[in-house]
Amino acid sequence: MIIPLAWTVLATAWLVPAAGRHVAYDHWPRGLQMQSDCGSLRVWRLPESTVVEATPQENRPYKVLVTQARINIVVLAAERYCVAHSGAYPGTFAEMIEYAQSLPRESRKCLLVESLLSDAWEQPLFYALSSGIPVVMSAGQDGRFTTEDDIGMPRPDSPKAEPVELERQCV
Repeated sequence: MIIPLAWTVLATAWLVPAAGRHVAYDHWPRGLQMQSDCGSLRVWRLPESTVVEATPQENRPYKVLVTQARINIVVLAAERYCVAHSGAYPGTFAEMIEYAQSLPRESRKCLLVESLLSDAWEQPLFYALSSGIPVVMSAGQDGRFTTEDDIGMPRPDSPKAEPVELERQCV
C-alpha cells in the first residue's frame, strides 16, 4: 500500500505519545553559526508530494522525514513564540505549549502540542537554548545523542534548508 507522506506525517503526529525524558546536548553541531534574533532559524525543505511505502516500522527514510517534519514544527513554534515575546525564544517545550494554550483556538497555528515532542522512533526530541538560539535534536534510530544518526535542525547553508516564513508555513 502506498500512502502520501504528508498524510502519514499528520497521522503519526497524533499517535505517538510524548516522552518524559530529557537529554543533555549542550553544543551546536560542528560549524553551525546562527543569528540570535527571530527569523534566523531554518527548517527542513520537505517534499510536498513524496510517496512512501506504508511500512514505517522498517522504513528509515520515512522515519527521517517524519522526524524532520516534527523538528520543523518545533522550530516554527519557537519562531512564533519569539515574535510574540519581544525577540526571546522559549527556554523549554513547556513554555511553547503554555503559550499555545493561552491563545484563542482560531489562532493556534504553528504551535506545539505534547504529542509532537517525540521523533519517529518514539524517542523524546531534545530542545534547549544555546546562546539564546534554539537547538532541536533527535537521537535518531539508535536512541543515543552525539552519534552519526542524530537528526537536528538543518544547517543554514544546506540546500535542504529554507528560511522560516510564518505567514506561508503556518496556514
